[in-house]
Amino acid sequence: MGIFSKGKERYLNSVEWLSKNSIHLSEPAECKPQEFEFLRHIVKDKRIVWLGENGHNIREHNMMKSKIIEFLHKEMNFTVLAFESGLAECFSANELKEEFTDEDFLKNAIYSLWATKENLSLFQLMKKSDLSLIGIDINPSSNPELFVKFVQQLSSVVSKDVIEKIEYIEAGAYKWYYQLGQYTARRKNTAGQ
Repeated sequence: MGIFSKGKERYLNSVEWLSKNSIHLSEPAECKPQEFEFLRHIVKDKRIVWLGENGHNIREHNMMKSKIIEFLHKEMNFTVLAFESGLAECFSANELKEEFTDEDFLKNAIYSLWATKENLSLFQLMKKSDLSLIGIDINPSSNPELFVKFVQQLSSVVSKDVIEKIEYIEAGAYKWYYQLGQYTARRKNTAGQ
């Protein structure tokens, strides 16, 4: 019995410590920008702020991160948002964002995993401000034609031959990543049997 009561005591002490040493925020749906004022002191001299999560596709995480990013942009002048998504797709979508609806901008730029309604406000913000999107993953993330569309718009400064070579390389890279994904999925499926 003593071991269990000591474990429970340590747990309760940890909960108490966390409660005293945490900044309490409203629920994600009700959280207001002024609740992030504490960040002003914490990131005042920082150029890069990383926002993570303990699991993908958790609605509340996406909601809070979107609100934090909006605060960092509007109140602290951060101007670049790096997503764990394809380099080419994020760059191309950012350059072509005026051609897209808000939803299409979101869906064309990043992995479908992140393309949720909770992140839509970020893409709306990027369309109407100087907040720019970049990707930090070499894997393609969305539309295989997006980078090619961007490159085709450069026809006044890039030769047709170079554009055709880029199209060929992009198609090959996308096919390779697709096949790799199919192989990985089959392996996982076989391993689970």
